[in-house]
Amino acid sequence: MDTNTLVGELLRTRGRDYMLQAPHTYFLSERVLSETHYELPRRATRMIAGGAVGPRIQANLALALRIVAEQTTVISTALLRPYEQEARLRIPRDPDDWELVAVALLTGADIWTNDAVWVVGW
Repeated sequence: MDTNTLVGELLRTRGRDYMLQAPHTYFLSERVLSETHYELPRRATRMIAGGAVGPRIQANLALALRIVAEQTTVISTALLRPYEQEARLRIPRDPDDWELVAVALLTGADIWTNDAVWVVGW
């Protein structure tokens, strides 16, 4: 799963409910985990400042972090390196996402992303 998708779903009631009702193990690279821990509170703070959220935002943020802790398996970059070249070849339009592809190659897991660049060529 990529960072934008994970953070976006965790900030939505629908996304949190889905992840809780249909528990899976979500495989993440170390970079996605790090970005998620940075982005979740940053985006929540922006939502609060914009008045886009209710009073439960802190509880929802805590729940989102619990979902990340309990339902993700983090794959180290060292384990992904052997897949880097093939992964980069599979997504030439967005080579920064090579780790996401490498995770899928290593684990055999599906990729969950909302990035339009993925619609073509995979």
